[in-house]
Amino acid sequence: MDHVRRGMQLVLFACALAARSSGAVDITNRWVLEIDPPGSSFVRCLVDIQQVGTSFDVSGGCTQASITFAGTIDPTTGAFTGPGTIVSGSPPIVFDCTMEGSASPSGTTLTGTIECAGQLVTFTAGLCQNGNLDAGEACDTGFVTYACCTPACTIEPDDTPCTNANGCQTSEVCSSGTCVGAPRPSGATCDLDSDRCTEDTCDGGGACVAGPCSSCCRQVAGACVFDASCTRPTQPLSHFQLTTGSPTGSDRLAWKLPSLGNTMIAEFGDPTVSTDVAICPYYQNELYGPTLLAAFRAPAGSICGSRACWRSSRTGFRYRDRRARFDGLTSIVLKAGDGGIARIVARGRSANLPYWPGLPHPPLGVLLRAGASCWSAEYQSPFIDEQPGAIEATDGQ
Repeated sequence: MDHVRRGMQLVLFACALAARSSGAVDITNRWVLEIDPPGSSFVRCLVDIQQVGTSFDVSGGCTQASITFAGTIDPTTGAFTGPGTIVSGSPPIVFDCTMEGSASPSGTTLTGTIECAGQLVTFTAGLCQNGNLDAGEACDTGFVTYACCTPACTIEPDDTPCTNANGCQTSEVCSSGTCVGAPRPSGATCDLDSDRCTEDTCDGGGACVAGPCSSCCRQVAGACVFDASCTRPTQPLSHFQLTTGSPTGSDRLAWKLPSLGNTMIAEFGDPTVSTDVAICPYYQNELYGPTLLAAFRAPAGSICGSRACWRSSRTGFRYRDRRARFDGLTSIVLKAGDGGIARIVARGRSANLPYWPGLPHPPLGVLLRAGASCWSAEYQSPFIDEQPGAIEATDGQ
């Protein structure tokens, strides 16, 4: 009987270990991290945490900052600690930091502190809005707004106005958690992969289909790459103005880039036949490089009504479309010449102008790409005007 009793004790002990193991905290997931600096509004970050046994590492970023930490965690209590760095600013500054905190028993929330250079801030982290459908969530569309999913990861009521993420529908409303509306015309610009370097288009049935590299970008080793290494003007005399999403319908674009230096007509390619031309606003981050914000395209060989949009002259090329059919552009002048004669002038208007998402931080850059050639200017703050959907800057070089 003793050996039977001893065997039963071993079985019960093994079951206890298994129960303890199954209840261990595991924080491996993508997290929405909210840092609450004293006297300032909270900062929201998206980070990935990997836990292997008693070790964990954190990597991710916030607006204008990247975060990396690595340390140890007690899987029984959920307490964790570890050193790391936060890189922020322009030019980038590296801060040595320490993170301490704890996870809830369910592993679905984190709380703690981050100490950097003697400054202590608190943080919380959750799974809602991480873009993954986790336990207890009815939906999760990440940070996307107007998508029939509330910030609490519950479904919006039917008939709530929404915006389809791919941009191929209009007059959308929520229906059983899905954003539905009338399809936009075939060929309209959309965004399938959140990559502005690809020219995705609507199929006419409400869906967005993948397209080739944007006219703002170049294809390198099979990938679409945005490169802002362009010819700059010889004098800081340029001016850029853009307004989109205006409730009064006064959307407009105006860009003047004079004093290009010695420029030959051949550098513009031939927009009347084969060279697409695009105006491309971007912002320049010293840590991550240039990021394309929008693309205003004037396709090669395009037809405006009964005539060609592009025409050649002895000094360059001129684009004219009074109806602003292609991305809202109404006119472009590409003028070659010596010294300060060469210039670029572009204008646009109407709701066909692609929406301006706003500038995350200065400097603002604007370039015109014509095939393999490009010309650009950058504008430092303070700007003449900056507000949601609009910006105006001058003296770029």
